[in-house]
Amino acid sequence: MNYEVSVVTPFHNVDLDVFANGVDSVLKQTIGFEKIEWIIVVHNSGQEYLDGVRNMVGQYDNVRIEVLNNNIRTPSSPRNHGLAMASAPYVAFLDGDDSFTKECLSTALSHMKKTNAQITWFRREFELETEDTIPITEIVLWDQTREEIIVDREHWEDEKMFSGICGMVTSRIYDMRFLNENGIKFDESVPFAEDYLFNLEAYGHAEKICYLPQLIGYHYFINSGSLVQSQSKTGEVLISYARGYKKVFDTGLKYGFYMNAIVLGLCCVIARFMIASDKLTLEDRIEIKSILEPYLEMMTPIKVSKIYSEKAVKERYDFPREVILHPEKFAGKDMSWDSIVSSYAGSIQPLSPYQNLLRSILELNQDSDMGKRYDFADILTMTGFQSKLPVTDYDVYYPLVKLQTNIGESGIFTSEKISGYLLTSGTIGTPKLIPYTERQFDYCVREFTKMVSGKVSFLMFESLPKVNRYNDNTYLNTVSGMILDSFFNKQRVLLNGKSAKFTAPEELLFPGQAADMSYARTLFAIRERNVEQIISPFTWGVTEAFDCIKANWQKMCDDIERGTLRGVSDIPDNLRDKLESYLKPDPQRADELRAVFDEGFKMPVAKKIWKDLKLIIAAGTGEFRVYTGRMKDYTGDITHSNGYYLCSESVIGKETECGLYRLDMTSCFVEFVPADDPTAAPILAGSVEKEKEYTLLLTTFSGLYRYRLDDVVKIHDIIDYVPIFSIEYRMSEKLINHGVEINGAQIFDSLLKACEDAKVKLRDYAYMTSEDSSVTVYAEFENCGAAPEKEISESFDKALRSVNNVYNEARLDGKIRAAAVIAIEEESELLYRDIERYRRQTAPDQIKPVRYLDTPKKEKFFKSRIIRSEG
Repeated sequence: MNYEVSVVTPFHNVDLDVFANGVDSVLKQTIGFEKIEWIIVVHNSGQEYLDGVRNMVGQYDNVRIEVLNNNIRTPSSPRNHGLAMASAPYVAFLDGDDSFTKECLSTALSHMKKTNAQITWFRREFELETEDTIPITEIVLWDQTREEIIVDREHWEDEKMFSGICGMVTSRIYDMRFLNENGIKFDESVPFAEDYLFNLEAYGHAEKICYLPQLIGYHYFINSGSLVQSQSKTGEVLISYARGYKKVFDTGLKYGFYMNAIVLGLCCVIARFMIASDKLTLEDRIEIKSILEPYLEMMTPIKVSKIYSEKAVKERYDFPREVILHPEKFAGKDMSWDSIVSSYAGSIQPLSPYQNLLRSILELNQDSDMGKRYDFADILTMTGFQSKLPVTDYDVYYPLVKLQTNIGESGIFTSEKISGYLLTSGTIGTPKLIPYTERQFDYCVREFTKMVSGKVSFLMFESLPKVNRYNDNTYLNTVSGMILDSFFNKQRVLLNGKSAKFTAPEELLFPGQAADMSYARTLFAIRERNVEQIISPFTWGVTEAFDCIKANWQKMCDDIERGTLRGVSDIPDNLRDKLESYLKPDPQRADELRAVFDEGFKMPVAKKIWKDLKLIIAAGTGEFRVYTGRMKDYTGDITHSNGYYLCSESVIGKETECGLYRLDMTSCFVEFVPADDPTAAPILAGSVEKEKEYTLLLTTFSGLYRYRLDDVVKIHDIIDYVPIFSIEYRMSEKLINHGVEINGAQIFDSLLKACEDAKVKLRDYAYMTSEDSSVTVYAEFENCGAAPEKEISESFDKALRSVNNVYNEARLDGKIRAAAVIAIEEESELLYRDIERYRRQTAPDQIKPVRYLDTPKKEKFFKSRIIRSEG
């Protein structure tokens, strides 16, 4: 059979459970397993390993299992054995304890064929066997915003090609004809860094190399027992390493490559081994010096870059010279790495931002990959900014975020350290991971601190459990969880910080696992008499808290009376015990609350629960207006603030009056695009027009550049060149049918008008376009079942025609049938969100209410909740 690629795997006593992962990855290659010739060379391994390999893959015709026993103790010999047998036009190397990602071979080969490259390079993510295993990753200087980079003899980029860990053959695919014609194979006499030698020979003959900075193709399992992880080595072994290094260095110098990083990097490795070994004699050290001294003496320091800080540059230059070139200083001495390099400490001065917001962002991030690609340092005008940088969406950042989270990369879109990733909330598709820096939300954290200092707050924030750390040492969180986490971290280090009291203990604010804590959080809130404010990400959270009280008040009062938490069953026992330790029996408070709740919930009950309650802070504009109205049934005339227009990308605005926001000028730079013409040129804040709607492009300190948001805002005023605006609807949730566009704001306003006419209370709703081209709304009504559906439908259609002329014309022409309102069971929205939250195991504020039924799954669920008339 004609295979597309040969995969050569050297196998030496690999844990069979670990090898199973590699087997699974090859079987699932999107190129098709049958197109792969897999040559597994079982090298110097026991019979049980050979039997294990045969049991796993022996049944496949395209798998060749070879046995090789010899005195070679490196992968060079089995790799050469596999190369000699390979019949496909391309070859890749897969170590026995590693695996490919699904798209690795198909994507890499596609680029290789298209570009006619002799070598194609992709990325390696890593997994540490143990926490104390040393990470070995390929952080690079390449522009990682590009999917494909072609390097040929006319565009040779030595520093980028030979910096960092550049020697691994497992992150490359090679043209077999190219290797054979140039006699390139592994030197079996080189015991360490044989990969480097192979690649230097290959690069020395190659005419074209294809780099794929965004393709994470290889999963590297870093075994604590590997050569590089094992520190204590004999003099004989280290001398053989040095002789192998000589071949590596001579080869690179023969081809005129930039060798500083390779020479100094590998000499650092052997110097570490020399420090750690207690088996080296003075004669051994002198022999190693004699081999490596000529190369160390000709090297100059590596350039400072994101791979090598000033401190690392100094260490890599001074440390190996100190250890290798002065053997008498270290013979017989117990020296540690820290003690040797402690005198080489350096620092990099932070960049100084300009006063102008956009200039600050560009200046700060000019050394990132994005900054270098678009020449941030040379952008001096707004015209230059808009002409150089394209409008972006999350698809641009997705592969870059994966490089950071899976590989541990940095410096791609921001020069500052990424603090973590924020989930975007919503129910459409897979939630996005938005990178953030401490600087990006510093203003927001300071404002939150002012908001809660000196007050008793019923806080509905919740941080995600920090259980899955990414390979760049960060975690995932929500916006509210990040604010909460930053606040607590800063308060713990402030000696004289203003106090803030939250009704919930830290175990509810920082849960160890995802669980429904609404009952417990609300119970702790109502047992506190002196609550002064309620703070929630959204008004639907406040509404549901009161709904929870209404549904469970008798159980809650019993729990308050006894000092227990028995009214809810799905809390882990260890957490229940911890929370109950905070719940002291309070019969007096329980009786006070019973007296309030016995009167019912028709009157505004919030002020009766908490006499000191003066303020509610929760976003309730745009699509959340229906919950704001319901909330006020509980809260009455208590002051409500929408707080901030805040999303995972940035703080965008601060409320100036009810439902209106003033554009924030400190956290992000904003451009405005007319909502009725998405192709129009973006304009700046001072040029927007009153009563006109716009989408927003954000440029942030966290490395989002001209990033398009889905929200549509409406300009109400412009004060000192700063827009005052409201949030109207989401661009992606428009109904588009027969050329007619109907947005979410028009649907809500028309539905609210219809309910007012019918004198029914709207509880919740979702909408879609039906097969007969009509607009269909699924609505929950308060305590009235199906309500007068026909009357509401007619009124809704009439109101929709009055606010949307194009819809009205389509109705008159008979292109679209009359809109319909169909009643569904109460709490259908809540049930759907609970199902989604359980599925995703995430925080409550991450699953927003469903509005647009744009998938069969959503449509099926809401249709199943229709209230059927009797008979």
